[in-house]
Amino acid sequence: MSGRRKRPKHGKSPGEARFPLDGLALRKRRSAEFWRFAAPYLREAGGSLPGLLAISGLGIYLYRSFLSDMPENFPTIAVLTAALGCVAVWTPIRTYVREPDRVYLMPAESALGGYFKAALRSAFWWQAALAAALLWIAWPLYRAGGGEQPYGLVLAVLWLVKALNVYAVWQQTYLREQSHRRLAAAGRAVATFASVYAALAYPAPVALIAAGVCFVVWFCAVLRIPPRHSLGWETLIDLERRQRLRWISALNPFTDVPREEAAVKRRGALGRLARMIPMRERYAYDYLYALTWLRSELFGMTVRLTALGAVLLVAVDGNWQRAAVYAAAALLTGRQLRELAAFHPGFGYGPTLSLPPERRQASLRRVTFVLQAAALTLMLAAGIAGGWSLGWAVGTWAPAVAASYAYTRRIAGAQGGPRRPYPLYWR
Repeated sequence: MSGRRKRPKHGKSPGEARFPLDGLALRKRRSAEFWRFAAPYLREAGGSLPGLLAISGLGIYLYRSFLSDMPENFPTIAVLTAALGCVAVWTPIRTYVREPDRVYLMPAESALGGYFKAALRSAFWWQAALAAALLWIAWPLYRAGGGEQPYGLVLAVLWLVKALNVYAVWQQTYLREQSHRRLAAAGRAVATFASVYAALAYPAPVALIAAGVCFVVWFCAVLRIPPRHSLGWETLIDLERRQRLRWISALNPFTDVPREEAAVKRRGALGRLARMIPMRERYAYDYLYALTWLRSELFGMTVRLTALGAVLLVAVDGNWQRAAVYAAAALLTGRQLRELAAFHPGFGYGPTLSLPPERRQASLRRVTFVLQAAALTLMLAAGIAGGWSLGWAVGTWAPAVAASYAYTRRIAGAQGGPRRPYPLYWR
């Protein structure tokens, strides 16, 4: 019997011959498993649909009011470039890879071409639909601001930029060093915003040339210089874990979704804010929940909602319109901070440290209320600076703070949350 190694049939690669995997079927199965997991929580979150529709109706009314009385010097192109550019830069790719895949699927990497191509196609199509919807919503503002380019050509350039971003994000996973990935992401953002600006301000041929030049320079200057290696499984697993956590965080304000793990983020100097809490036994849980908020994704969500509310309070005109925006922003911020109650439901160090269980509830109420009161006060200051009547502003702020206090007392005893202990946020 000959000792020569047989060549794989039908031109298959060694990985495909040794690991007969159907990558496309595997991804469809994993995608279906995720949606079966998310479906019950999406149905429960649907109970908040009337409130979301009411907020959407308010937003539509304020948008139409703004268009009918838009200032002549309003920077339309700059605002739309920022909005559409953020949508184009934001490019999550759901691969559904897991930690055990480094053992079981990594050897069959060459046989998984269909698996990852399906992930890229799915990412492009739903994000392209989102970009088209946002452009359709922003189109009246673009026309009111003097925009002259046709919708179809701007959308075509936007889709091209989105396709380039999907490919570029995938190429970033091949970079070994995190510093190189951050540099690549920064360069990709610059290229994207420049391309979107060209699509809004210049004719389509110029915009297409600008997008092509920007991304060609990006590929040549960023991806070819740092050392590269095979598919970055560690990077893919980390990105998938973060995206799954974002899904859970988005649903948790409306329903209790059990958390599987938590992403701890170092905030640098911001982490020292928790040191303002007195180092006393009474405030031990305050310190725990303050650091939990600072080092979890709740911090970013709270900051973004507060900043959005502040910007809208400055942009809209009219006292009662600002009051409506303020009430909606207060409601959304409170619903998001509600998730803090899901952290550390069974904190096991309390008896060891001789901390009464009821003290945890009091600290949870205190920290949640202080955070929302601070957000409400910052939005109040932004509204007053934007021309909101002082009487209206204070008259809206006081009931909002009172409602926040009552709301935090109601949610402090909520159960549920993660099924396993959280990482030690206070380290």
